[in-house]
Amino acid sequence: MKKAIIVSLLCMVLAGCGSVEKESDKSGKAAGAAESGTAAVTREEPKREAVPEETDKPAADTAAVQTEVAEEAAPAETDMPVEFSLWVSEDELTVGEDDPEVIFYAEVPVNWSPESLTLYDARTNKQVSVMVDEADYEKYGGDIKGDAVYNCRFLIDTDIDTDPDVSEERTYEFYAEFRDESGWHRSNVASVWVLEQFTDKEFDDMETVDAAIGQLRETEGFGSLATEEKAEKVKALLEELADDGLVVKESIYITDDMVTYTHACGISAGIKLEPFDPRFN
Repeated sequence: MKKAIIVSLLCMVLAGCGSVEKESDKSGKAAGAAESGTAAVTREEPKREAVPEETDKPAADTAAVQTEVAEEAAPAETDMPVEFSLWVSEDELTVGEDDPEVIFYAEVPVNWSPESLTLYDARTNKQVSVMVDEADYEKYGGDIKGDAVYNCRFLIDTDIDTDPDVSEERTYEFYAEFRDESGWHRSNVASVWVLEQFTDKEFDDMETVDAAIGQLRETEGFGSLATEEKAEKVKALLEELADDGLVVKESIYITDDMVTYTHACGISAGIKLEPFDPRFN
């Protein structure tokens, strides 16, 4: 399973820098680091926002395996205790790179033995699929029958592109549930994060920021300024770029000999104002 993108800050000396090179295939959201005194880092997972309302598309259109779903709706209570585990084969999908079909797994105590579980969209409480304990990997994703692990294959909706100039992301949440003579039993919530690759415009915007910083570096006398003066000049430039919509203004910070900021596309970057001293390596 592809691991979640880990945010790291790569600091490069402002002097002696180059330019941004676009990744030819834009193979991931971490590509395209600016090299002109800046170091871009991978996009942080966004704060979870409500997913836009879906159309009245039947569940069979989104389920990889069309299974009959119980007619009774899930109870509306949100404070039900978590009584068994639910997880998913891939919790992060990049549009155009990863297979949108995932497998959900739910493990219940062996003495419960429900006939099936129902998988729900946690945002809408709508039933989206049925999970069974069967030895049919191609159909359901399970290898062993009777091991108290219930499975279903499910097709995640990766059609999230609403703006061709902006790479977007969406988080889906699911839970599983079943009822027996003692009442309802519910799992934890399992999430799937869907994200788009960077767009050409976002790469161009990052390149514009990189070029502006490089031009500032070449300004006569900049290298001889005190660290605090360099920081103020870089901060002022980034604020101008923020006014142009290229940098997030609230993200600009001065810390010691660094100025950090975030590109409009969500990539964090840092500028090291003084040369690296190998004696402290």
